[in-house]
Amino acid sequence: MVGGLDRRGSSEAAALAGRYELEGGATAAQRNGAKPPELILTRNAYYLWDGCNHAEGLALAYERQLFLHGSGLSTLANCMPGRDDPRFKRINVSEPRIGRTLDGLLLSSTAGAMRLRRTGEVPSTSDGVTTRLKPGTNFTFIDRGGGTLVILAGNRFHLTQSCGATEGRWRAAPGERDGGVRFGPDRTTETCMRDPAPHPLQRIYSDNVDVAIGPIRDIALFAGRFGSARARLAH
Repeated sequence: MVGGLDRRGSSEAAALAGRYELEGGATAAQRNGAKPPELILTRNAYYLWDGCNHAEGLALAYERQLFLHGSGLSTLANCMPGRDDPRFKRINVSEPRIGRTLDGLLLSSTAGAMRLRRTGEVPSTSDGVTTRLKPGTNFTFIDRGGGTLVILAGNRFHLTQSCGATEGRWRAAPGERDGGVRFGPDRTTETCMRDPAPHPLQRIYSDNVDVAIGPIRDIALFAGRFGSARARLAH
């Protein structure tokens, strides 16, 4: 076979945007009186209803994989026993692979698989999420072993990990028009290079990454070919 590799980053996320409901008949939660579980995807955000709990946050679809970062805010409604659908939520937040179907999506991960039927367009209100990196922004990572990323003036960055610190320049990723960035280190600390297993953050930043920053600049999500990293912003 002969072909080409087409990177599908946040540009594909715009095509996936919409309202989705769970297929396959009524769930136990619905039989107990809950409304059907629903997932709303925008280009960089998500809104999830699991039967009694509304949650929301950042979303990035990178090469047919869905990455989410919850804002920590949720709204409970009619949360009587049996009215939530934990499996629906568990699959959505487990970084599932995305398959396209005739009328929706197929999400599949180690947590299970489910089919979603598209039911409508995304509400017209803006989610306020940005993809711009600004000098002076300080990210503190809450997974992947922790660490900090500071965006400096002149398109410079400083990445601190448990194995050491890395400095360099960042730029818009070559050929990208949808928020993808590329970090180019001046050099990597010897301690990090001697690490027999690549540090999780080091591995993620070795390739193009998409970024989404929350509307009130409190949380951020980075996603790329080698996974995702979730962060909070220091003000």
